[in-house]
Amino acid sequence: MVTQTDHSPETCIDDYALARIDYRVGRLARAFRLSEDDADDIRQEMAAELLKAGTRYDPDRSARNTYINRTLDRYYRHVARRLRNRQRHEAMKPRPISSMKNFCPAVNDPGKGELSEQERTELRIDQAGILGSMPSKLRCICAALKVYIPRDAAEFLGVHPSTVYRAIAEIRPYFVAAGYGGAA
Repeated sequence: MVTQTDHSPETCIDDYALARIDYRVGRLARAFRLSEDDADDIRQEMAAELLKAGTRYDPDRSARNTYINRTLDRYYRHVARRLRNRQRHEAMKPRPISSMKNFCPAVNDPGKGELSEQERTELRIDQAGILGSMPSKLRCICAALKVYIPRDAAEFLGVHPSTVYRAIAEIRPYFVAAGYGGAA
């Protein structure tokens, strides 16, 4: 690191300025859990900002150290706001699918008796037609049964389990009439 003793605007980076930069970068690194590379990038940005602001420095209006602190404070707030916004908006920092804990890609293997993608799409279309012909009460129970076993569906819907089992008996003829007798 370069130590400067001349206080001209072009050479305002000295030990004091570097110490102030390191302090602010350390705070940002702890607050936002920055990597060492990100912290170094911000350190360089702050030094560049200080050099850029050095051209506006007027010794008659403020002391040099005060000017350095105010310039770095202003840039610190700018960087903190940028990092906070990046944390708030997930779309601005995409995460690879492989890093997701519960990610389990669905693979259909028709050779193992599973439905192909086209067959699954046709099944969804057929189910939508069948569900459209049912009363709303049965449609709600069907929607819950897509996700839950009957006992859990009853708990989710807030009804007694026997109500769900009776509804299954009422739902079955709709699927049989559509040609899904073995699947219903």
